[in-house]
Amino acid sequence: MVNVLIADDNFLFAKKLMDYINFNQGVKVVQIALDGEETLRILSKREDIDIFLLDLKMPIYNGIEILEMLPDNKKKKYQNSCIV
Repeated sequence: MVNVLIADDNFLFAKKLMDYINFNQGVKVVQIALDGEETLRILSKREDIDIFLLDLKMPIYNGIEILEMLPDNKKKKYQNSCIV
């Protein structure tokens, strides 16, 4: 199972994206974050996220700031599995 985090401040868009992703077997959205701070908190606590989809413009921290603020071990883990 591939676990996905969606980070987007537009909940309706994130929900539709989640429904589309969850339609595929073997892939599951495990959480939705609505701002940059929540995204960082989830990524720091959860080790089961394989891919995260990151909105470029979000409240508190934008997508680029989130990528810059990730600890080195998370940057390495997600270097090929973050979609902005």
